[in-house]
Amino acid sequence: MSGESVLIVESATGPPKISEQLHTSMESHSEIQTVHTLNSAEQHLRTASFDCLVVHHDPTTIDATDLLSESAVVDSVATLVITAREHLDDVFEHDPTEVLQFGNDQLNSTRIGRRVASALAQARRNVPQQHSGNAGEMRHTGGCGTDGRQQRSDESISNESEPVDEQIGWRDLKRFHGITTNPELSFDERIEELLEFGRNRLAVDFGYLSRTDETTNCFEVVAAVGEHPLLGTGTNHDLQNSYCRQTIDSSSDVPLAIRDVRVDDRIPDVAAETYDLESYLGAPIVVDDYVYGTLCFAGSTPRETPFTDKERMLIELMTHSDADGFLPFIKDTDSSRCLVR
Repeated sequence: MSGESVLIVESATGPPKISEQLHTSMESHSEIQTVHTLNSAEQHLRTASFDCLVVHHDPTTIDATDLLSESAVVDSVATLVITAREHLDDVFEHDPTEVLQFGNDQLNSTRIGRRVASALAQARRNVPQQHSGNAGEMRHTGGCGTDGRQQRSDESISNESEPVDEQIGWRDLKRFHGITTNPELSFDERIEELLEFGRNRLAVDFGYLSRTDETTNCFEVVAAVGEHPLLGTGTNHDLQNSYCRQTIDSSSDVPLAIRDVRVDDRIPDVAAETYDLESYLGAPIVVDDYVYGTLCFAGSTPRETPFTDKERMLIELMTHSDADGFLPFIKDTDSSRCLVR
């Protein structure tokens, strides 16, 4: 990011000190201002122009819902809300541009900077809106073009006029949160729901969770959705010549995203011929520095467009140890055969 103007609203005392993190990920000529009260934030937004508003939402210190309810204030600025998991439901109904949850791990500058960039990119692709104030003109951050990606339809999104990729942020986070916190779902049901959610969201044919075993050079399909002729729940396969092997080994390219396996040399020919998966998105599941296995989504045909950054973020969220997506299930099973990373 360069030359952007960002307003940060966070408590003066509590972590995660977003302003310090964001300063390390933005160019020196970008403008960052930090305020510590809602009144000060509203005054800044009414009297100056900003490209992005970043709010650390915590009901005990800074309640972002009050600020987000001021549509005249925030309609013209990209909005990133950063909050702990237990406060997610507070902000969903207010439609921020992006939502970033954090748990026990400290937020890092890369994660925050990437989400700010994503919020700005979304705002730029929206239709420009002009707002005027007494002390200065408030501007929309965009209408200045597109990133060239083709958009696909998604029946789960009610607003058909809005590009699907613009909605992958908080709507998917809300769906994920709803599955992982549903007390009526068993572990098995939760895993199946998450796999179905990912498969439908990515518009692919198959989704499966594997457990890898380095000592026997095999992997077991622990759970699967979609009717693949080989990758059914409970089946065992050769690890060496598999998509899972490449997913684990590609530590510099996580998640492993392949639009068309036929023209990508990262998947061995024998694996492509055996499983006949022509598009693929997968990531290792790491628990306490051990690789339990992989989470994989795949299609029987190539994709027309590459997997987007937000689609990659979705599988990162599912496999993140702090997100509690697959972690409770994994800790409930025997993980003694995990591969040391």
